[in-house]
Amino acid sequence: MLIVNKCSSKRFTRDQSNAVDVIKELSSLVKHELNKKGIKLSEKLSFVKVIGNENQTQFHYSIDVNKELQENVTLALQSACQNIDVS
Repeated sequence: MLIVNKCSSKRFTRDQSNAVDVIKELSSLVKHELNKKGIKLSEKLSFVKVIGNENQTQFHYSIDVNKELQENVTLALQSACQNIDVS
């Protein structure tokens, strides 16, 4: 789950394509982080749902990867979420 504070969920719950675009960008950043480590990932993050209120939006996503890659994907997600483009 990606939590974005100070971000109203209205535009994402009204138009799910906006939320899908956020997850696509996050997927791209994760792949970039993994590529820096020499790991090729063919799977993409999939959009599941978005919930929130006026102050916060939660983007729920899933990714199906082999157990050996789970730790690397988790670290890449953490790094990608600190990227200036996500903030």
